[in-house]
Amino acid sequence: MDSHRRTRNIWIGISFLLHLWAAYRTIGVWQADEHFQILEFAAYRLGFTPASSLAWEFGAEIRPGLQPFMLYVVSKWMQNLGIFQPFNVMILIRGLSALLGFLSQVFLCAVMQNQKSHKAWQATDMPWLYALFFLPLLDARFSSESVSGSFFTLGLALLLWSCSSSLSKKYIPWLWAGAGVILSLAFFARFQVAFLIIGLLFYLLLNRVQPLSLWIYLFAGALLGVTFSLYCDVWLYGHFVFTPWNYFNVNLLQHKAAEFGVLPVWGYFELFATNHSGVGLVFCLVVFLFWFFFRWHVFTFVTVPFVLVHCLIGHKETRFLFPMIHLLPIMLVEVAHRLPQFFYTQKLRQTLLVFNCIVSVVISSVALSFPLEATQILFEKRHVQETFTVLLVEGPSPFFGSLSMAFYNPAHIKPQKTTPNTVESDIKLLLAQQKAFFYMRSMRVAKLEPMPLIDSHCQLIYQSLPSWIAWFNVNHWLERTTQTQLLKCQPPVFVK
Repeated sequence: MDSHRRTRNIWIGISFLLHLWAAYRTIGVWQADEHFQILEFAAYRLGFTPASSLAWEFGAEIRPGLQPFMLYVVSKWMQNLGIFQPFNVMILIRGLSALLGFLSQVFLCAVMQNQKSHKAWQATDMPWLYALFFLPLLDARFSSESVSGSFFTLGLALLLWSCSSSLSKKYIPWLWAGAGVILSLAFFARFQVAFLIIGLLFYLLLNRVQPLSLWIYLFAGALLGVTFSLYCDVWLYGHFVFTPWNYFNVNLLQHKAAEFGVLPVWGYFELFATNHSGVGLVFCLVVFLFWFFFRWHVFTFVTVPFVLVHCLIGHKETRFLFPMIHLLPIMLVEVAHRLPQFFYTQKLRQTLLVFNCIVSVVISSVALSFPLEATQILFEKRHVQETFTVLLVEGPSPFFGSLSMAFYNPAHIKPQKTTPNTVESDIKLLLAQQKAFFYMRSMRVAKLEPMPLIDSHCQLIYQSLPSWIAWFNVNHWLERTTQTQLLKCQPPVFVK
C-alpha cells in the first residue's frame, strides 16, 4: 500500500471515529425544528403526546412524515426489546445519521478521485476531504437539512459512478434506479433539495449522452421513493396529503415563512459574518472561487440554482444551506490547488490543518442543549430511587415552554416551575414533605448566587460548564454565559 493510500485510510478512520463521537456526545439540536417537527411528531404516533400539543406545522400538514416514521420504527423496535429509553434511541438515531453522512462523503470522494480532473489530490488534502471540522457535528444531526444532504450526496455519487468507464454496463441501470430512490428521499426529507436535483439532472442532460432506458430506471426508482414517502405522510396525518404543495402554499404563497424574519438578497453574507465568527465567509469565498474556476463542473451546476433560490427567498437561516455541506470539502481542495503558491504556503497549510483538527474534536464533543444533558441524568436509576419524584425547575428547560417536549419527558418525574422570588419557599415546602427531589436551574453565571438552604440540603450532580473553565474567564465572558445545574435535594432525615 503506497503512502498516499495509507494516509487516506488513516483520515477516513479518524473521520469515522469523529462521527461516532459526535453522535454520542452532541445531545440536543442545532435548531428547534429538529426536535419539534421530527421527535415530537414521532412522539405523537407513539402515544406520548396529543396532536394539540404539536407545532403549528402539524395542523398545516406541511412537514413530511419520512423522518418521524424512521424514528418511530426505531423506537417501536427498542420498545419491543424492552430497552426503550429516549436518549438511547437518539444516540442510535444520531449514529445512523452520522454513518449515512460519513458513507456518502467517503463514496463521493472515491468517485471524484477516479475522475481525471481530480488525480492531483495529495496526501495533505485528506484531512480536508474527510475530516473538515463541521462534518461530524452536522452529519450527526437528525435534521431535515443534514439527512437530505446525505441522501443527495449519495444519489449524486451513484450517478457519477455510473458514468465511470471501468464499471460493468450491467450494473449501470440499477445504479440509476437506486439513485432515483435516494434522490426522492432527499427531496422528501427537505423539499428545497429539489434545486440541487434539478441542477444535477440538467448537468446530466447537457454533458452526458445517456440512453433513454437509464432515465426510465431513474424515474422508476424515484416513483418508488415518492410512493414510500407519501405512505409516511399518510401514516403521520391519517389521510392522504401532498406535503410538498402544502409547504409551498403556506410558506411562500401565504408568506408564512416571512413572519419569522426577512433578509435582503445578500442576507446570507450578513448571517455568516455575524453568526459563525466569520468562518462562513471563508466558505462563501471558496464557493464563488469554485464557480469561477470550474464553470462546467457538476458541483457548479447543482449549487448555483440552490444558492440562488435561497438568496431570493426572504426568510434566511444558515442551516438552509447545509444540504450542500458534503460538496464543500472537495470544492475547498480544488480551489486551494488553484491558488498561487506564494499565498497558500506550506506554513499556512500546516496552521490551518492544526486549527481544523482542534476545532473538529472540540465541536464534536459539546452537547448542543445543556438542559437536555441534565434531563438525561433523570433517567439514571442511580439518581432516582423513588417511583415518583418532583423536579423543581427554575429558568429555561425542556419541560416548560410554548411547546411540549414529550419525547424526553421521564414518566416518573413531575416538573414543577418556580421563580427566583419563590424558589426558597418552594424548596422549604418540598423538604417538609420528607421526600428527595431534584432542582434544575438555568441562568446566567452572574446570577448564580449562593443559597444556604441549597448548600445544606442539595448535592450538585451535573453542571453544563465545569468549574475549571473559570481559569479561562477572559473579559468576563463566563458571567454572560448560561449555566445549567441539576441538584439532588434531600430532607434532613436523609442526610448522613
